[in-house]
Amino acid sequence: MWLFADWAKEIGTPEFGITAKDTCIDFVARTRGTEEYHAIQCKCYDEHHRIMRRDIDSFFTASGKKCFAQRLIGCWKAHLFSGETVMSLVA
Repeated sequence: MWLFADWAKEIGTPEFGITAKDTCIDFVARTRGTEEYHAIQCKCYDEHHRIMRRDIDSFFTASGKKCFAQRLIGCWKAHLFSGETVMSLVA
């Protein structure tokens, strides 16, 4: 697993012509055995925010390249608990 910018510099640009500019892809993972790459975006919103298409449009555009076998979006909602922010994964 790589931060997107690191993956782009090491693999994305030389092999696929993908630059390290911010594309809303946060991480890239590779499946062991198949060597497929997967684009990952992580989102964190207020617990009352409803994720809209405009929140993820640029990720879908950027991750639509042939080098990515799958797209994964991790969405977390921030909750306040005793004055601290606690993150929880939204399935």
